[in-house]
Amino acid sequence: FRVGIVSNKFHLPRIGAFLKYILDINCRIELISAEDIAIAKDPDSWKKEVKNAYASEGMKKRVALEQKGIQDIKNGKYKLD
Repeated sequence: FRVGIVSNKFHLPRIGAFLKYILDINCRIELISAEDIAIAKDPDSWKKEVKNAYASEGMKKRVALEQKGIQDIKNGKYKLD
């Protein structure tokens, strides 16, 4: 069977790492970017918004934290609380 998970593009790599760490199931999991969905539906409204959001300092910090989370998962140090 197939499962789709929709989340922010910056969060999808951590979701993928987490799923690989905790799951042992026989299904295809597709990670889907919410930003890509929005841009595909209305590029004139969303393309610039998404680009500006990802260029912001806050998003850069968020992406760095996500990368740390991926490393913590891979190293067995990830905390769920």
